[in-house]
Amino acid sequence: MDWKEKLLCLQYASGGIVDVDKALFRLILKQDQVLLDLEERELDVGVTYVDVDIREALGVKAFISIEDGRLITPRKQHIATIHHESTHYLMHLEGLLINPSMLMGSTTSDLINETVAETAVCEIIGFSDFYKDVFAYYQGLKKIDSKVIEELEKAVGVPDNIHLADNLIGVSFFDVDLASRLRGIEERYAINRDLCKVDEEMEVFRNYIDRARAEVEGINDYLSSAVKILAVSNAQNLINEGYRTRDVVSWIKESFECNKSVQEIYFNDIVAPSNGLERIKPKMSH
Repeated sequence: MDWKEKLLCLQYASGGIVDVDKALFRLILKQDQVLLDLEERELDVGVTYVDVDIREALGVKAFISIEDGRLITPRKQHIATIHHESTHYLMHLEGLLINPSMLMGSTTSDLINETVAETAVCEIIGFSDFYKDVFAYYQGLKKIDSKVIEELEKAVGVPDNIHLADNLIGVSFFDVDLASRLRGIEERYAINRDLCKVDEEMEVFRNYIDRARAEVEGINDYLSSAVKILAVSNAQNLINEGYRTRDVVSWIKESFECNKSVQEIYFNDIVAPSNGLERIKPKMSH
């Protein structure tokens, strides 16, 4: 196992790098059907392999083709990543994987989708002590905190000629700042529970992103990384509050049935309970 694989493993409390094949993917789908409290059924899925270099160029560990249930991945992959993509596919089959074009835009949609997947990972695999406070972890990296970097280098055995701070894929100053801006909106909602104010603040955030597109190359990659930071944090908080992935799935399903907006779903079904607040039972919208 090279140091990059060790760095990946360091994020999780259990599991490890596995050889991916169709049989393993189908087994994980069965496990996740139970985890999400979905009807158990055999699924016709497949696996397509890509080189690690291609994966790193794409900026993702793996992804699922929801049209045909095909997992796109290197042959060796951390089992947590397979659970993550399995959850996305199962949510799609249930009609609960939210299309980024729906209603309020891709950021809120992605936050919901990624939080569900990371909650599944948190419940079945768990995150390590390095990820115990994900915001502190990324803030430490952002500051190039020598203590954080030294602990990581020691844990994964980085070669002397490699500077870890220059090789952490997906970590930057800008994505941490974006995550902090979004977390600020969530924290203010947790105080006042005012969705109208959230709408105003999210519009300001979207306008900020639109302006940044002209100045910051790769803005969508930074935004995806910010969503990842928030999703892991949400997942940890939900599990710590005593909730399970099946609870979050059932809330989202209920909100869908009541025709709630993506914004309402995220803030009422995820932000509120992850902050120790009572989720408001939705009523049918007309």
